Amino acid sequence: MKTYVYKSTTMKKTFYLEQDGAVYPGLAGAAVVFSMKTKGGAMKITNGACVVEDAATGEISYLNAGTDFNTVDSYTGQFKITIGGVDDYSDTFEIEVRDIVA
Repeated sequence: MKTYVYKSTTMKKTFYLEQDGAVYPGLAGAAVVFSMKTKGGAMKITNGACVVEDAATGEISYLNAGTDFNTVDSYTGQFKITIGGVDDYSDTFEIEVRDIVA
C-alpha cells in the first residue's frame, strides 16, 4: 500500500486495517497508534494516536499535526494495535509527502 499527503497540511487520513486479507479482528476496544520514519530510519512520528472509526470494517483514522508532513520525502509507516495488553503490528507501507503547487 502507498498513500500520498501534501506538505504541511493537517487532515484526517483514513485507513482500513486487515489481517490475512480480511478485516482485522477485535478492533472494538483496541488502542491503535501510528509511527512513521524516514527511509534512513529516523523517526518522524512515534505512537500518534488513532481513532477506531468502525471496528466492523477495520476503519481507523489519524489526524496529523501540521509538522508531521512538513518535509517532502518518502517515508515508511506502520500501525501498532494493542488488544488486551498484547501488541500486534500492521504491515509497513509507503507514505509520500508531496509539495503543494500553487
